[in-house]
Amino acid sequence: MARQLVEALAVLEHCGLVHRDIKPENIIVSRSQISVKLSDFGFCVPDGTVDGTRYSSAYASPEIGKEWH
Repeated sequence: MARQLVEALAVLEHCGLVHRDIKPENIIVSRSQISVKLSDFGFCVPDGTVDGTRYSSAYASPEIGKEWH
């Protein structure tokens, strides 16, 4: 499951995008647990975008909290 999630993030990076809202609610695991999908791209931005106002604060890294608050 972790490999599939990392592969999804690699695809986003290849496309020049950053998800910015990775949390359990945005990871979909099939009932058979054969596939993992990443969802909710509402906070997704082009890589390099400086905008600290859009992320789920409960899942933000400590560095983000210090930088933007």
